[in-house]
Amino acid sequence: MSLAPIPSRRDRALIARLSTAALLLVSLLAGCQSAPTKDPAATQSAIEAVGRQITATFANKDGTAMSLFYTEDAIALPPGSAPVVGRAAIEAMWKSMLSLPLSAFELRTSEIGVGAETTWEMGHYRLIQNDGSTADTGQYIVIWKETGAGWKVYREIWNSDVPSAAPATEIPVPAK
Repeated sequence: MSLAPIPSRRDRALIARLSTAALLLVSLLAGCQSAPTKDPAATQSAIEAVGRQITATFANKDGTAMSLFYTEDAIALPPGSAPVVGRAAIEAMWKSMLSLPLSAFELRTSEIGVGAETTWEMGHYRLIQNDGSTADTGQYIVIWKETGAGWKVYREIWNSDVPSAAPATEIPVPAK
């Protein structure tokens, strides 16, 4: 009968550290499981369908209905303006914008990225005046959130292609 040698204190410490490292590795890998992914083509189709609803609502000049495309905690970052925070403020923003002599706008998606909790969209827009001429063109980024009521705008920013007013070339110095 042979007996296995008894591990030394140093060997037992090494075994304990290796066991702990293996347990941590297994825990880490279990936590890294990816969330179920959405079908990118279906998501893009759904986002573009909401975009068509938004442009139709814009043409109807209904600021209240426009705000319903946003989450309650949405933030809009319009050009040359402070952030517009929350659905009520976004409704006021749209009512103000819809009082301008604009008849429609067009959206052209150039890229969509699908994530586990949000989807982002990047594209170009064109605002059309009542006489059919172009009032503005630019680009936008929207972060969408899927809710129980469908896809909603969570964050958005748009930038005009029209240059802003030129900044002052000199900073005025107060007289002494």
